[in-house]
Amino acid sequence: MQVFKNKHFPFIFLWTGEFLSLLGSSLTSFGVATSVFNKTGSASAMAGLVFWKFFAQIYFSLFAGPLVDRFPKRSLLLLSNTSLLVISILLVFHFRIGGSMAQLYILMAAMGIFDSIKNLTFQASVVELVDESSLGRFNGVASIFESLPLVVGPPLAAAAISLVGVETLLCADAFSFMFALFPVVFLPSKKSSSIQVSKSISFAKNLVLGFEQIFNNRSLLSMQIFFTIQNFLNGITGGLVSAFILTRFLGDNSSLALVSSFMGAAAVLGGVWQSTFPAKKITFLIFCLTALGALAGRISIGFGLGILGLAIGFSIRSFLTPIINACNQTYWQERVDKSVQGRIFGARRVLGQGLYPIAVAVGGFSAGYFTDSLAAFWLPKALASQVGAGLSLLFIAVGTLEFIFALGAMWLLFLSVKRNNSSQAT
Repeated sequence: MQVFKNKHFPFIFLWTGEFLSLLGSSLTSFGVATSVFNKTGSASAMAGLVFWKFFAQIYFSLFAGPLVDRFPKRSLLLLSNTSLLVISILLVFHFRIGGSMAQLYILMAAMGIFDSIKNLTFQASVVELVDESSLGRFNGVASIFESLPLVVGPPLAAAAISLVGVETLLCADAFSFMFALFPVVFLPSKKSSSIQVSKSISFAKNLVLGFEQIFNNRSLLSMQIFFTIQNFLNGITGGLVSAFILTRFLGDNSSLALVSSFMGAAAVLGGVWQSTFPAKKITFLIFCLTALGALAGRISIGFGLGILGLAIGFSIRSFLTPIINACNQTYWQERVDKSVQGRIFGARRVLGQGLYPIAVAVGGFSAGYFTDSLAAFWLPKALASQVGAGLSLLFIAVGTLEFIFALGAMWLLFLSVKRNNSSQAT
């Protein structure tokens, strides 16, 4: 009996459950971040949450990639979602007993490990659930599912914290993982040749195979270098977003919720745009949108005066991010064989985001040096008089570096195309 009459229904069914799980995770992220800020008042402490989660998520990808190629994807999704459910329950007990920051960082790292397995499994599953010609469109659809929780999650979390507290909020996250497990149970299990190939190679060899194939492919390596640098620059301010908004508006959770909802809505629109108008010239679009995101997004965030100014700046960047990510994901899916996507995507994550935790740590460290007095020297008086002006200066400085870098990448691409055209003409 055929359960799925529409060939793309498994993709929609799986991502519907994932949407509910991501909604719960959005509640948790908001609740944990605001609780830590209210407890410590420290931007560095909040950056620590991001650091430990991403550190584990990124570097465990080195091991998660071969696992994705070696074992059935349905089993890995069941394992990762069940483990994340248990971690959510442990977070409830942590806040109930008033656990230490060190214990919270350990839970964040554990969450990052199983997020790594789940995310790589989802990435490698897309090519098995949709046609190759539709990859760009369905990567856009996936970004919509990922972004929608950011629209409703923050305001819902802000209201829930004031009414029922953070522990009840975390219980909702644990419950959401049950919805993510349901479609996985009924997901068709495909035994591809990749499983047999992976088992014929030692696990140690699998760990380095992804790196070898990236370094031996010039086009993949060039794109990887670009995103490694771009992700590092993004990480410097990435761990300070919530702290920046809460500092500017004196710890007001509703302000953070409002800006976060704007960001989520913009990301949904970006996903809709990508799924409706999938890009053709992917490489040029990635470089161009990165430059635009730095100029109209990150730099404008630094110059934003009121809540509307910040919301617009963050929204511009959030609109462009799913388009860039979908283009990048499609770029790799079209060029990497299905049988080795797990290990190559794992190596790609380590290379592309391996410096991200370090960048977050750099951002948290720099926040202590980008003071309001330093901002008073560099920024206009109207902006320097704002609370958190030092963080504004940091956003402007990083955005300027990112903009210059993206323009340089576009120029190198132009020279490469020109050189190729000249060689073909001769």
